[in-house]
Amino acid sequence: MANKRPHKIGVLNVEKVKHFLNKQQHLQPYDFKHPQLTRKIIGHALNLIRKQGASLYYWDNIEIDMKPEGESSLSLDIHFVENGKPTHTMYGLELDLVEEKIGNYEMIGIHAKN
Repeated sequence: MANKRPHKIGVLNVEKVKHFLNKQQHLQPYDFKHPQLTRKIIGHALNLIRKQGASLYYWDNIEIDMKPEGESSLSLDIHFVENGKPTHTMYGLELDLVEEKIGNYEMIGIHAKN
């Protein structure tokens, strides 16, 4: 019988999401005070990763790296982390802060588990 792992975090749980601001190639912890928008970002990233055929159901926490792109937009890298290492990453997700619209992304990374 297959070993079933318990869920570690729900998609709508933003308590374990860590935000980082990318300033001149250095990541600094950032207090992003938009839980509803964070939920929307995570759900969007999770759906797109799963649509590509990747099995993503377990993670310990989620890290979102934010890079400013102009006055009112960000480029996001969303990392789903298990046992201290990213297992799946969505790179370059566009976010318009004024309209709270999510745009295109650059690519999805699936990392080896070793």
